Amino acid sequence: MDKKILVHVYSPAATTTYDMWLPLNISVQAAATMIGKAVNTLSNGLYACDDVPALYDRSRQSFLNSTVSVYESGIGNSSTLILV
Repeated sequence: MDKKILVHVYSPAATTTYDMWLPLNISVQAAATMIGKAVNTLSNGLYACDDVPALYDRSRQSFLNSTVSVYESGIGNSSTLILV
């Protein structure tokens, strides 16, 4: 079974926060795409995922490197990410 972390994802476009489980072994880019699709569905299209979204780590005040894995990015349980 893959290990996962629970993160809080804030979507400014949808003006709401979602809690999501992220597998540690996927790339940040894959996680961002997965989160973008989920937020698009959950927000009834308020968030439009046209391009590959970026994830901003609120506590570190920096964008996550999309080429590393979720594990390597250093985020953990209860991290708050902003979907851009």
